Amino acid sequence: MRIDIYSTFLPDIPVEKNEWNGDTFAGFLDENEIEWRERESLPIVVKIDDVEVPPEAWENALAPEAVVSVFVTPGGGVFKSIGSIIGKIFNAVFGWMMPKTASSSYNSPEQGKQLQTVDAKANQAKLGEVVPETAGRHIRYPEYLTPPHRFFENKREQRVQFLACVGPGLYSVQSGDVKVGDTPFDTLGEDATYVLYPPGAELVGDYASEHWHQTEEVGGTSSGTPGLELSTESANRNNTDPASYVFNWDAIERLEGEWPPGWGPGSIVQVEYPIPYEVVTISVPPTESEPGYQISEITGWFHHLPDAMLVENAIISLGAFDSITTYRIRTIEAGTTLGTYTVRLEQVGSGSPIVLTPGAAQILRFASDLSRSIYAVSGETVIQVAPGRFQTEGSPLTVSGAKVRYMGGNAYGEWTGEFVCVPGNETTGTIEFDVFFPNGLAFVADDGEVESRTVDVQLQYRDIDTGVRTTVARTYTEATLDQIGFTERIDLPTPIRPACRMRRITANSTSTQVQDKCHWYGLKARLPIRTVYPNWTTISVSLRSGGRIAAQSENQINLVVERRLPQLNPDNTWTEPQATRQISAFFRYILTTIGYTDDQIDMEELQRLHSIWFSRGETLDYVFDETTVKEALQLAVAAGMGEVTVSDGKVRPIREGVRTVFEQAYSPQNMTAPLRREFTARLPEDADGVEVEFMNPNTWTKDVVRCGLPGDAFTKVEKMTARGVLDGVRAWRIGMRRRRQMRYRRWSYSFGTELDALNSEYKSYVPLFADIPGYGQSALIEDISPAPGGSARVRLSEKMRWEEGQSHIFGYRKPDGTFSGSFPAERGSDDYEVIVPLPAPWPEVTLKMELPHAYFGVSERFCFPAWITDIAPRGNNAVSVKAENYDDREYASDDEFPPT
Repeated sequence: MRIDIYSTFLPDIPVEKNEWNGDTFAGFLDENEIEWRERESLPIVVKIDDVEVPPEAWENALAPEAVVSVFVTPGGGVFKSIGSIIGKIFNAVFGWMMPKTASSSYNSPEQGKQLQTVDAKANQAKLGEVVPETAGRHIRYPEYLTPPHRFFENKREQRVQFLACVGPGLYSVQSGDVKVGDTPFDTLGEDATYVLYPPGAELVGDYASEHWHQTEEVGGTSSGTPGLELSTESANRNNTDPASYVFNWDAIERLEGEWPPGWGPGSIVQVEYPIPYEVVTISVPPTESEPGYQISEITGWFHHLPDAMLVENAIISLGAFDSITTYRIRTIEAGTTLGTYTVRLEQVGSGSPIVLTPGAAQILRFASDLSRSIYAVSGETVIQVAPGRFQTEGSPLTVSGAKVRYMGGNAYGEWTGEFVCVPGNETTGTIEFDVFFPNGLAFVADDGEVESRTVDVQLQYRDIDTGVRTTVARTYTEATLDQIGFTERIDLPTPIRPACRMRRITANSTSTQVQDKCHWYGLKARLPIRTVYPNWTTISVSLRSGGRIAAQSENQINLVVERRLPQLNPDNTWTEPQATRQISAFFRYILTTIGYTDDQIDMEELQRLHSIWFSRGETLDYVFDETTVKEALQLAVAAGMGEVTVSDGKVRPIREGVRTVFEQAYSPQNMTAPLRREFTARLPEDADGVEVEFMNPNTWTKDVVRCGLPGDAFTKVEKMTARGVLDGVRAWRIGMRRRRQMRYRRWSYSFGTELDALNSEYKSYVPLFADIPGYGQSALIEDISPAPGGSARVRLSEKMRWEEGQSHIFGYRKPDGTFSGSFPAERGSDDYEVIVPLPAPWPEVTLKMELPHAYFGVSERFCFPAWITDIAPRGNNAVSVKAENYDDREYASDDEFPPT
């Protein structure tokens, strides 16, 4: 059968194909010593013909022609899928027998978004994205967990509050490192406050953690206004009179057309009411004290005048709107019918009697200048006013020539558009609306005195599912030319999906002495909130603006945090979480997020590199966004000049450096094909310098250091970024190692073996031998016996070449494949024999096992020291290997300092 292995991220292309002569998939795993039976969860999914096969069926017999597809499952979270860590999938998820294939997988396409939160200079919402992970010490602009809630704390000061996510896990934060822009909170007093909450903290009672949804349609406009202007146009107040009106007590009904849209309760109108009166001229005889005179008696309906006017000496007006004359009532008598009176008038001032044209039905217009307030509106054609009483209630009267005009009071502006307060299908029990006066609210008298001015507004809300509207009115009276604002909160009877609209009901003035411009500044709804964040450290922020803090700083809340993680003890145990910048701590943390334990980490090598990193002050300080496990691990160890691989089923950090002890040796004795060497010559277009970008922890901006060798002109530079590095010296050392590698790593090697190369690892330091004159030779040890002086007499299968005046050295391969040596060598009895001071135990020469391999040559040209860069199994009996030359000059700047 054939077993195809797929990476999760490349489900259509098998990254590995294996021929298996057994009859069960379980046998395949057992043959390769993969422990799968005791695992609670398995990191693979097995399918045959696209049908998933559960683990309990893996021991069922399969047909020889069966094709088994194995898919690696991802771990999830910020660090995605260990399956892409090294390329040979089983090596990553189970620790299979075959070694990793190093360099080719390192050049494979990266998975996941490479969003660098570390570059963000403002708080933002990252909906649907992962929560950034902080390693070591770094600045953070926390991401919003709730939208910023802006409201007027008082009429001159606005406050903004929100809850933000610092990151997963625990952090240490110094109070002076929490800032608004570049200013510490500590220096701002009550204008800026914050509270840090550890994971699992209860947030009930912290108003900053409330989720207030801002309706985007209400607020600043493209025309530059800070909100939706609430105004009343004069055209909305002007009335076009029909031919006649119907008067019925307080009600006035139009027989055609509609009342102006700006009229409503509180609007002040005047009514020209032409109705017939009986006018009789009366002659009054003279008396002893006064001469006789004539005067008109006017009898008719006077009930539409207030009672205060229906008394002797009261002032009363007569005439149309444009020809009103005022008189004084000389006498008044109530008639037998309610609302009818007989009235005699005289001139105001002189007291002269008034004589009108007599007649039984003279049309007169009394009290046309009387202000009447609308107190109700019915539909579009009926208003009710006070004082009213135009006609006996229930006996409507149609009056031709009547007129009604607006005089003041409430002038209703048009309703704004109606806006839904909540997103989607959410409901709310509380809404807020903001009213803003950009130029203040006042009347400036002629003498410069600032006097009060009043503006009334209405907000209507309804459940968008039912349509029944509720009106909320607010009145604002102020005497100030300063900008002022008000936040009004409405608690709804029950949670609904409210839709709101708003209008002004006080006429806006056109006078330069009045400032009463009014805007609908905001509309918000409080949504159900989350009171606990089990895994995240959060921060609630409250800022007071209104001349205290610039608005552009409201989204620049930042803090420098240091991650709290367990630290590595010398005995490979871990401390309790504490503030740490150690590479080893975060390296282990990455793996724990996908379910790995210490048993799946090469703790011996991690301990060794931890000692190096700690002694050299090499730390990891970085903020990770969504990435792969491979990328995250590689970035972590790269801050300490390292790399990451998998060895014997364990994740292993490695680091290049000066080496003196070879690992496995490879020569024609165990190569299946001659060693191939390839030299890369320097070209004119090659870079002659390196520029390294790193994060400056003083300014949290990027700095650059230049790295070059003597003679470099920097005509063309290679640019690189030292991610996770906050130290210019360390960035320079990383750049210098790269620059030296560009100059001194010029040789590449390739060869093949049977299974010998499986003993090596990625970046194993090995000696390579070839049949090249002038370089080291290899042979088999055929015999070994004591020689004088405690040395060993070694008999070889090949004739050795001796060079006069040169120092010769000798080495051999141990049974486990590792190199032993080198030792000084002297000529024996012939060219096949060497005398070597070998330490015990000597290599065993027996026909029961392959004869030991021996290596011989001049000390300066003994072998080709190399780094193994790729090991690729070819079936079950062959391995191809790639390597690059080792040169200790590459590491000469590791402990140096940049030139001043």
